[in-house]
Amino acid sequence: MNAAVFLDRDNTLIHNDGDLGDPAKVRLMQGAATAVASLCGLGYKVVVITNQGGVARGRYTEDDVKAVHDRLSEMLAAGANGAKIDRYYYCPYHPEGTVSQYRKEHPNRKPSPGMLQEAARELGMDLSQSWTIGDQVRDVQAGLAAGTRAILLRLDADRLKPFDPREHPGLAGTSGDSGEHKATPDFYARNLVEAVRIVAQQRKPETSEQIHRGGPPQRKWDAAAVAKLQREKQQPGGIVPDASNPGAGSGSSSTGSSDVGIATQSEPKPFRPWNVPVAELDDQEEAGPPVTKTEPVATPTAPATQQAEIVKPMPAPQASPAEDEKTLRMILQELRNQRGTGMDFSYTRIMAIVLQTVAGACLLGALWLGSADSGLFMRLIGSAVVIQLSAIAAILWDR
Repeated sequence: MNAAVFLDRDNTLIHNDGDLGDPAKVRLMQGAATAVASLCGLGYKVVVITNQGGVARGRYTEDDVKAVHDRLSEMLAAGANGAKIDRYYYCPYHPEGTVSQYRKEHPNRKPSPGMLQEAARELGMDLSQSWTIGDQVRDVQAGLAAGTRAILLRLDADRLKPFDPREHPGLAGTSGDSGEHKATPDFYARNLVEAVRIVAQQRKPETSEQIHRGGPPQRKWDAAAVAKLQREKQQPGGIVPDASNPGAGSGSSSTGSSDVGIATQSEPKPFRPWNVPVAELDDQEEAGPPVTKTEPVATPTAPATQQAEIVKPMPAPQASPAEDEKTLRMILQELRNQRGTGMDFSYTRIMAIVLQTVAGACLLGALWLGSADSGLFMRLIGSAVVIQLSAIAAILWDR
């Protein structure tokens, strides 16, 4: 690819709310290394473009800027495999700077597109296929003025209303005869990772075909290859006639190449009735499929070594005595199950009935005999409670 993604530096790749000239204070944004590695994997050149007015204000030097960039490259390489910055461009000029040699307006200072245009010339990039990503409106303006598509990073990107340049006075700048830079981003994203996802979704797939029309090679959709694949899916058996080779797929020989697809079908599984016991079907599967008899028949046009086979299934075997015995056992088990559904008076259940009767007798005795003797009443009531609990335990045990 001859396209690039131009990234702003501060608060896009690294945290920085002010002038940063100390490499020890470089901190990557979350996901920045992975995002840069993804852009490299997609085939884009990754170029950093940043305004460094701190040099013009005398807060740090150009050597400090380069040291910060070296540290940034090291952290990206350590953060993700394949993450690298192909080129850094920075503008040290500012019209209100305190250092005289840097105190001026410069065409490289964003929102002017000078840094992007310089990178395109030096790296041979096609700006119309490139992207600009940044967290400031001036980043968007510079990218759009250079002819790239632009993504503006905002934490509230999912709730933003359409961009209105009138809400950002003083950021328009000038660009040729237009009087203003265009300032409407193509997309909004909450962070760099989401912006890279947008770039990947908007990227057109490439084909191996290149068309030369008096200039650099241009990619295009291989419509013939797509149509051929569609025919291959629709043709029964997977044999597709090639338009460039009429004999392909029809059995005729040709000096050209032909593409023949072979459709393979898996062996169908045997039908398993839902009402047949699984154990019986497992026995049949272990026994293997029915024995087949093959008879070679030579074709008149093929050699004797290439013969077709006619498969003749053998008659189904009669039921054996072992299978009859298995069926009788299944019937007997079913009868036993039906017989077991009736009332079954086990010893535990009989004991529970007896204990329940004794508990009732103790309760009646307490009411009848205990009216004159309170001690006898308490003993009979206690016995009734104990016996009743024993009866309940016997019923639960039986269940």
